[in-house]
Amino acid sequence: MRGRRTSSGLERPAAARPEMCPSCERFIGPVDACPYCGADSVRSPAMRFLRRGTLALGMAGLFFLYLHARGRQPPGVRIGDITPLMNFAAVTVTGTLDRDPYVSRRRDAPAWLSFTLNDGTGLLRVAAQGEAARALLQPGCLPRRGDRVRASGALDVSAGGEPRLRLAGAAGVSVLESAAGAGADAGAGADAGAGADAGAARGAR
Repeated sequence: MRGRRTSSGLERPAAARPEMCPSCERFIGPVDACPYCGADSVRSPAMRFLRRGTLALGMAGLFFLYLHARGRQPPGVRIGDITPLMNFAAVTVTGTLDRDPYVSRRRDAPAWLSFTLNDGTGLLRVAAQGEAARALLQPGCLPRRGDRVRASGALDVSAGGEPRLRLAGAAGVSVLESAAGAGADAGAGADAGAGADAGAARGAR
């Protein structure tokens, strides 16, 4: 590497610069090896390790943040508390279906469906289309009238319009209490009670 010429005419070795190649004296920037001649830069091994370690820690932090966000349940809200400021927000709503879902089965267009939830504070339309709708249309996946359902998705709140919840997948809907199961339990209880009363009446005779 060329040095600086002093007043006596002798050259004084120049200090090594990390951004310059120590062999061909070309500018190489932050790389560890010269792209022109292949010589190693003059950076210390500790700085190289620190730079690579920082990059690895950053990537690991982003990965764990992604896992945390993926497994996190969206916050629950009441339908009556939904405002236009919550547009595109990921939320969870729990309510009861007032009627059976409306299902569209078109030959050329992807299937879509919608149903309305009532949590006592208001009504919210829940919609799914594409793969989410086709997954919900599988046997035993689609909720029915009277079912108590928990739905998670993104809100679509237009100015002056009714709010709507868009489902990203079939996993966003879970039936907490089935109306058919509740009716069957009630019927079984009534039959058992009637049988007990009849047995008691026969015993009294």
